[in-house]
Amino acid sequence: GYDVSNYLEINPIFGDHADFKDMLDTAHEFGLKVLMDFVPNHSSDEHDWFQRSVANEWPYSLYYVWADPLGYEGDTPLPPNNWLSKVRTSAWQWAEERGQFYYHQYQAAQPDLNFRNSLVIQEMKDVLDFWLGLGIDGVRMDAVSHLIEDEQLLDEPESNNPEAVDELDWRYLDHIYTNNQAETRAILLELALHIKGKYGDRFVVLENDLDVPDTMEYYSCADMPFNFNLAKHIKSNVGPGQVKSEILTWLSSMEQNAPPGSVANWVTGSHDIGRVASRVSPRLVDHMNMLVLILPGVSVTYQGEELGMTNTNITWEDTLDPAGLACGPDRYQYCSRDPERTPMQWSSDMNAGFSTARSTWLPVNPNYPWLNVEAQATNEDVHNTHLGVYKDVMKFRKEMSSVSKGIHVDEDNSLLIAFTTDFGLLLNFGEDEVSFDLLEHCGMLCDIVGEVKARSVNGSTENRVGSWVDLSNVMLTGYEAVVIKIETCQKKVADYIEC
Repeated sequence: GYDVSNYLEINPIFGDHADFKDMLDTAHEFGLKVLMDFVPNHSSDEHDWFQRSVANEWPYSLYYVWADPLGYEGDTPLPPNNWLSKVRTSAWQWAEERGQFYYHQYQAAQPDLNFRNSLVIQEMKDVLDFWLGLGIDGVRMDAVSHLIEDEQLLDEPESNNPEAVDELDWRYLDHIYTNNQAETRAILLELALHIKGKYGDRFVVLENDLDVPDTMEYYSCADMPFNFNLAKHIKSNVGPGQVKSEILTWLSSMEQNAPPGSVANWVTGSHDIGRVASRVSPRLVDHMNMLVLILPGVSVTYQGEELGMTNTNITWEDTLDPAGLACGPDRYQYCSRDPERTPMQWSSDMNAGFSTARSTWLPVNPNYPWLNVEAQATNEDVHNTHLGVYKDVMKFRKEMSSVSKGIHVDEDNSLLIAFTTDFGLLLNFGEDEVSFDLLEHCGMLCDIVGEVKARSVNGSTENRVGSWVDLSNVMLTGYEAVVIKIETCQKKVADYIEC
């Protein structure tokens, strides 16, 4: 996966280039676009470039970040500085053959490439050319904030972060020399311009782990950086106030700092973050899916979230995630990302229909016999499954041009309300039934009814999809969520507020 031994080949367990091209062409026939995960920060230590670099063979000798030891403790070479990897080790690994340390932000088997070397940048352009030439529609660039490190190899200061478990915890240091260096964005811009200039409107999205102000700077070097705020910050104690704050923080930051014309995006989960049903609540799965599909911009759904898939309990013996293994058998469950990485649950067949093999890379969640795509897609009540709700909102989203123009977000006790002149989204984060006057809150003179276009699973009969509701008295049961289309509306105030 993330330790690439050859950037131009496909792992044989997945097939070959002909299989890939067949998949790509089939996706395009269905009107789907295909992005590839592009990992520029590091390669595998098995990559030919690295093997030649260890041997100090020109020009590969400078393809990676090498440094002499700080000194020796007896016969043991000491790392050049105090930099830490993300898997609870020094970020430096001794290579006896070369007599130097190499730098690795992640595992020792994933040596960082040297992006101060123009030859490395050209290699990355050649890699992009290869796959874009085959017809992919864009790339997701992984771990991009780590491309460049301080040339002077200065020690990083302590962070005083109370969440740091010990001195090996990556959070123990303030990463002012190994993360988010100014040169990083210049390199990313060069790669993005290469893609856009040669292949036109191909999509480039960036992944990093920075806070909102720093992330905004990455809008200047790609189509967009991922917005993980709803995924990282929304947990089991969530209320409408926090969700509103996360939304408005991103939108206001974009307005102030992103280039004109930038597009927002919304992510509720990923392969690095626990699933909504487990991290937040199974009662709020539809809430989060509705939210990201209704907010203006690009919605990003991690596979399985549309079903309400849950984290899988993985034993220490089955743990494969390096982050989990690095924490040891007593703490691996706090560190491992394996629980949210188990196979997609397609059906009640063996291995959830994911594979016909005897076993899968990670165990299938035991709930797959009843929590799967087939079961939800064939449910008699097509609107009363998580997948059905997701499809209802997607269908409505495609109909509504106003989603892209902006949206007003507010809260009222346990409710989160998002609305335009065309529709209202009401999410009840509380267990009690509530009533709400959408007309008065929106400041509009409208007809007294609206049509329910989507409703959360097991919601009230009054709010079933296709029903008409009184907009001056919308009733929601505990933890119910609805999308309501406003059929006719006249704004009371000419300067209707939009975020």
